[in-house]
Amino acid sequence: LSVLAVFPPVNYCTNNQTINFICNVTDNWTLSNITLYIKNTTSFVYINTSTILENGSLASWKYTLDDGRYSWYCSAYDKMGDNHTTEVRMLSVDTVQPSISLLSPANFQTLQNNRVTLMFNLTDNSSELNCTIYINNKSLVRKTYSLGINKVILNLDERKYEWKIICMDKANNMGESQT
Repeated sequence: LSVLAVFPPVNYCTNNQTINFICNVTDNWTLSNITLYIKNTTSFVYINTSTILENGSLASWKYTLDDGRYSWYCSAYDKMGDNHTTEVRMLSVDTVQPSISLLSPANFQTLQNNRVTLMFNLTDNSSELNCTIYINNKSLVRKTYSLGINKVILNLDERKYEWKIICMDKANNMGESQT
């Protein structure tokens, strides 16, 4: 008896709450059933058993999850009473956009120096964000930043500038600061 977890992959992170769970089961004997188990950090949130009619068939379940971290696995039985369980896989559902606050320089602030320190605060469900800093609508800096207060030091010519930041988290949620 062999059971393989097919989808979602290991450490899957998505902004889609409805997920199609797929397992593949094969055996030398007549198959009986397969069960999908989904657990959040404290308890099982979904357990569903399906009858298996054909050897080598894919079993799939569509289930909608709230934002959070989950573990999941499948367990199958044949008519001889043998059972096998897949490895436990982790997944995260995150539908929250990153929040970006520009801290300094303030709007319309006149600076006395060409060396400018941009300070901003990042909050999100992820631990880090991939961000792009735009100066006058031109991409200037692309980098991965940690959550909290960050700063970037730039040397800029003397003139008027607008800046904004666009960030993407691991689940592909995008957040954009005000200009």
